[in-house]
Amino acid sequence: MAKSLRSQAIVLNRVSKSWAMTDYRIGIMAAPQEITDQLAKVHQFITTTEPTPMQDAAEEAFKNGDRDARKMKAAFKESRDYLYQALTETGFEVVKPQGAFYIWAKSPAGLNQKDTEFVYELADQAHVGVCAGSWFAKGGQGWLRFSYATALDEIKEGVSRIKKFVEENKNGK
Repeated sequence: MAKSLRSQAIVLNRVSKSWAMTDYRIGIMAAPQEITDQLAKVHQFITTTEPTPMQDAAEEAFKNGDRDARKMKAAFKESRDYLYQALTETGFEVVKPQGAFYIWAKSPAGLNQKDTEFVYELADQAHVGVCAGSWFAKGGQGWLRFSYATALDEIKEGVSRIKKFVEENKNGK
């Protein structure tokens, strides 16, 4: 689209997902000069400068990080597919993500459906941390957010604990 509409296109990207640099908060913008000039004015008032080491790391990622990004993408896909399958088999209603490193799911029938209560029960009893969907927006009520931005072994351990928690707590056991 940007190639076809060069005079109108604004392309935005960031290093958080593309290069697994989630805490860097650095992005890029490509747009026609007259648009860039105006957006730069707004940008100056709403952001602060990122530390030089983070800028240098992002520059390196943009220049030489394609192979690393593909490797990370494959690892995230493997983790996503594993977590999706495991949660589905455990009875969660799961939405399979297409471009994030977290999964949205609803707790299985027979378990607490109040997302904030469920999150604390899971943390206290299974020692697994997930986020309540209502922490993000009203539409998130009843949903849980499971991150898979960690090593697959860690995810497997968490899933093992979640399965045990579900078995022990389903239908008020």
